[in-house]
Amino acid sequence: MPHRVLDNPQNCRFELSIDADAIAAAYYRMEAGVLVLIHTEVPFEYSGAGFATKLANGLFAILR
Repeated sequence: MPHRVLDNPQNCRFELSIDADAIAAAYYRMEAGVLVLIHTEVPFEYSGAGFATKLANGLFAILR
């Protein structure tokens, strides 16, 4: 299953769906029209599986 990063502006975060119950997320806030990344989370059980890299690559592709 391909993993796709989506912007969830209501929760100020980018989300990467890992499975039906888990997401990786990168939280942000807007400051004077600039998006500032403030925190990322990957569920512990998925640590080391490359989801943080997929999340980062996907969100930077969106921001370009």
